Order: sequence, then structure tokens, then C-alpha cells
Amino acid sequence: MGGLFTHIYGGTYMSREKTIKKPLQGAEFFEIIFKILKTEGKVPESLSYAEGYKYDGNPDMRLDEFEVQTTTSHGGNEGIYISISVNGRLSVDQKEIRCFTIGTIKSLYEDDNHYREMSILATEFYLTARKYIVEHDEDFTWDGFYVDYYTNEDINHGGYWCTTQERVEKNILQTNERSPGKYTYALVECCNTGTIKKRKLS
Repeated sequence: MGGLFTHIYGGTYMSREKTIKKPLQGAEFFEIIFKILKTEGKVPESLSYAEGYKYDGNPDMRLDEFEVQTTTSHGGNEGIYISISVNGRLSVDQKEIRCFTIGTIKSLYEDDNHYREMSILATEFYLTARKYIVEHDEDFTWDGFYVDYYTNEDINHGGYWCTTQERVEKNILQTNERSPGKYTYALVECCNTGTIKKRKLS
């Protein structure tokens, strides 16, 4: 029936506005986080390069059901690498958990001190990415629908996120059966377009 979310807005509806016009791809997300780290002075001068991983089939990040992962390792020929990936589901259509590489950070140094330095950078990338996702949750929610339930006083009592329109209908039916007469109407918002439809409840 979708994931539960709870939010009280003091009796009024608050739109879930996005700060971007289309879903991010992995390389774009990588570049955003790396730019933040650079601005905050957390990128060591010893780096050789940092590059988002762009390739055919690189999926849009339409859901936030993923975990950012970092791996620090010595390269096959030289240097130390940080591989950045996202592991999880990036869209409703993606049925299985998958791991996508989104970027690489490299240093030409190979000694222990620089390995420690790169490991710290990997940790900072993870923490910054996690914080960014939390603070920009709507920018990672393009699939599915929100269903908010209201009483006569137009008070928002929270609701659910549903993956498809079919699940929206099932959610409304089950909510009516579980709490008959409790809610007056529901607002159904499409995460992709922001379109909101009002549904009267019996």
C-alpha cells in the first residue's frame, strides 16, 4: 500500500515543491555532492581528478529508495581510488535492487597517509550525500502518488505514498473501510507533475 508518511501542516495543505525541473542522473548527483565538499574545503589538494560516471542507460533518480556507497582502494596500476555508487531502487519500474556506479575520485599517491586522507574524503562524501538527500527529498521523489486525508475542518491528518494509481484506489478504499466517516476528503498528488486531485470520501 506504499510507504507511510506523516506530516501536520497546521490545518492547511503545503505543496511539496521540487528545486529541479527533472530527475537527476547519477553523474549529476555526484557532481553536486563533490561541489559541496569542495566549497566546504573538504577536498584535499592531492587529488588527480573527480569525475561523474556517465554512460548509456544511466538511470534517472526517481526514487530515494537507495543507499550511497563508497569504496576506497588502491588502483590496479597506480594511485588510490574512491568509487561512488548508489545501491537500491531508483524508480517504481525497477523491480530488483541494483547497484549503479555514479563517479570516481582519484589520487596519484599510494602511501598510507594518503590512503587515510582518501578514506576520510569517502566518509565526508557519504555523510554529505545523505544529508543532501534528506534536505531535498522531493527532488528524489518523481514516481508514485501522495494521498493526504482531511476532516471537515480541513485539517491534514497525514497519509501515504503509493507507487501506482491502482494502489491509490486500494488505499482510499481500505482507509474508508478501516475508519468509516473519519475523513471528509483526500488530496491525491502526482509526484511527477505535481497535479492535485480532490477525492470526496463517503
